Amino acid sequence: MKVEDIHDLLPSSQVADIASKKPVGITSEKLVEMALHPDNPEYQGFTRILLASHSLVMSGEKLFELVFQFFKTHSNKPNSDNFIRSVFFFLETWTEDFFSEFKELTEVHQKIQNLANTAKQDYFSIYFEHPFCDKFLENQNKQKQENLPTTPEELIDFEGDGFDVIEMDTLEFTLQMTLIEFQLFKQIRVAEFIGSSWNKPDKKKLAPNICKSISHFNKISNWVRYEILTETNPKRRVKLIKKFIDIAQHLQSIGNFNGLFQIMSALHSAPIIRLKQSFASLSSRYSQLLKNLASVFISKDNYATLRQTLSRFQPPIIPYLGMYLTDLTFLEEGNSSWIETENEKVINLNKVTMMGKCLADLVWFRRR
Repeated sequence: MKVEDIHDLLPSSQVADIASKKPVGITSEKLVEMALHPDNPEYQGFTRILLASHSLVMSGEKLFELVFQFFKTHSNKPNSDNFIRSVFFFLETWTEDFFSEFKELTEVHQKIQNLANTAKQDYFSIYFEHPFCDKFLENQNKQKQENLPTTPEELIDFEGDGFDVIEMDTLEFTLQMTLIEFQLFKQIRVAEFIGSSWNKPDKKKLAPNICKSISHFNKISNWVRYEILTETNPKRRVKLIKKFIDIAQHLQSIGNFNGLFQIMSALHSAPIIRLKQSFASLSSRYSQLLKNLASVFISKDNYATLRQTLSRFQPPIIPYLGMYLTDLTFLEEGNSSWIETENEKVINLNKVTMMGKCLADLVWFRRR
């Protein structure tokens, strides 16, 4: 199947609905047009979807080539302002929200500088709305100033005996956990989420930062279990459980859901659940608090409660990464990125859309 008209793609203006329909084949030119054509009322949303998932079907260099070709085709037409505005919005989103990916496209950097020079001269008012090249240079300078280490320094020794978690300030502990967690999350490149690379034999090469995040998740969860199970004093064990419930509540309140799941997976593990006397000693307040946190933690209906909770938060957010890795694995399995037709091989719009929506959410979560 070959889609010939942008209006055929979105008759109801609902991009998400594509995922539930039969497979739709589309050329690379038409795919880019969906993100750039001002007649598509959701072109801005689809911009983020395409930027997140384009590596499934084309390189960044190819994507820029198609965007530039669209610009050349439409910039000299009557009433071209909306077309130019959509192109500049696309490039601004690419250089800002997807900066980590765009900075690797060294062959494109000079081309975007040249386009910006033309834009400032011929379309200054529109460029002023979406100064894509300025955003790129600004982010380059910001990254140099931050000079963040590859692996963030852990301010808490989760593997040693150097501190008593009961005595630590709950909020300070939560913030330090979140600082480490956000650094790890921010370093994950979009490309690491493609092709279920974290499950491959060479996963540490293909998805090094996802692997670091998974390893960190397991370390914290194991540490929580260790702290509780090795405590021999019954009263202190109850205090530890209460402390971890308090930490979990704080993690949820500041939007660190990955940290919340680290704590909750430990508290709901078989060895901890068997400590019935300790849990029976909790006050009604803590028992209810644990129950409320558990309602977010459960995987019922594909984490429906967690997804609804996430929708109420504004970034930066640290989502539970395991849920998204499961989503992406499901979307990858049995769904080819390409569809064979009688005349040509075209892109599977369903997969690009669904994968892109998932990946765009992850990129959006780490905005500051």
